[in-house]
Amino acid sequence: GYDLEMPASTIFLMRLSSNLEEYFILIVFLVLGAVLSLKWLTRKNQYLSSLRKRIPILGKILTLNHDLLLLSNLNILLSSGLPLLQTISLCKRISPDMEMRKNLSRVERRLKKGEKFSVALTQVGVFNAQTDSLISFGSDGGRISEVVEILIEEHQERLSREIKTMLSLIEPALIIVLGGVIGMILISLYSPLFQLMEMVG
Repeated sequence: GYDLEMPASTIFLMRLSSNLEEYFILIVFLVLGAVLSLKWLTRKNQYLSSLRKRIPILGKILTLNHDLLLLSNLNILLSSGLPLLQTISLCKRISPDMEMRKNLSRVERRLKKGEKFSVALTQVGVFNAQTDSLISFGSDGGRISEVVEILIEEHQERLSREIKTMLSLIEPALIIVLGGVIGMILISLYSPLFQLMEMVG
């Protein structure tokens, strides 16, 4: 017989395959639990919520997504004829962003004191300055729904561009990583065969 010693990479690959097969369901639940826990923490913890937004490109995408969600909710609720105060209260409850919920609470308190929505919005700063100003202008002119619809379209376009930018940056890295993984698998599979051919030769 031949005393063939399997390469470490082949042994690692075989053990990894065996463990993945045996603990696949557990791994899926652990990953899902980690994702949900992180989502819950960022919803409840202001520091983590603000830290997440500072991540290059991804932070901008998250901010745009939260803004778009709020604008969409505003549009739906206001179009249904719901009073502004109740609209703000409902938007606050369903917002996934802690900082945004706090800002909406401030706007809500100001509205209860009789302050104009346009003033409360610009003073608190729920969105960026430009978006706040446009909504305030629409509110004062009685055209808030029209302005919000325009902002929704603009945010959708910006979000789409940012996602494309992120994907264009990630794609080369993914190709390199996948190439390395495939290369390692091929080496692990063929190394024992090459060793055996050398011993036979």
